[in-house]
Amino acid sequence: MTLLFGRCFTYQKNVAVPDSIKKTKLLTPVDYDNLDNEGLFHGLNYPRILSIVDGIIGWDYFYLDGRGPSTSEDVAKFFTTRYDPDKIIFSVGLWGKKTIVSPEELSNAIHYELRGGARHIWITPNHLISNGHWEKITQNVLTK
Repeated sequence: MTLLFGRCFTYQKNVAVPDSIKKTKLLTPVDYDNLDNEGLFHGLNYPRILSIVDGIIGWDYFYLDGRGPSTSEDVAKFFTTRYDPDKIIFSVGLWGKKTIVSPEELSNAIHYELRGGARHIWITPNHLISNGHWEKITQNVLTK
């Protein structure tokens, strides 16, 4: 499992850049109500995109959409059973309409994504991650 946290990388001429940074990934919204349309509602086509780029980052912003963390398992299962799981990064958004995702909800979302087959998870945005989030991730995800 890879946990990624948003970072900015600056390319400078004549500086060696690891191949892992050079890969092209496309940020893609998730249509929770119709995953089977493969992004067409948003003007995308996941199979076609994956034939062009190195991977996609699926926006699993369940809380912003008014859903619970268990939704993340369905999202992960959809992507990991149809496409190469190593080409999919799941971006768990901490945003909400009025509040942010709680530490418990975040660790549950990660748990459900892993249960659904996720291999790579990205938590965003960095500035909303608290010590409480880290503690729950460590307690409920990384130590199990």
